[in-house]
Amino acid sequence: MDLNHVNLRVRDAEACRDFYIQHFGFKPAFEEGGGFFVKNDAGFLLALVPADPHTTLPEGFTSDSRAPMRTRCSRATPRCRPPA
Repeated sequence: MDLNHVNLRVRDAEACRDFYIQHFGFKPAFEEGGGFFVKNDAGFLLALVPADPHTTLPEGFTSDSRAPMRTRCSRATPRCRPPA
């Protein structure tokens, strides 16, 4: 499966946009409805849309990445961290 985009609902769309640009090399694509859309060199589009009010994910929802990167990312940008 080859995904071409993902929509993430986040608390602080601007901080998350800056995070993906700085740490993963995404580039701004466009802004719409208070959200920021960024693309990587492969053309993958990431939508960072404000979640107001914030809602928790359903029980059992999971997402994963390599633990060392996840740890570095959480320390680098606390506002993009999931709630404890």
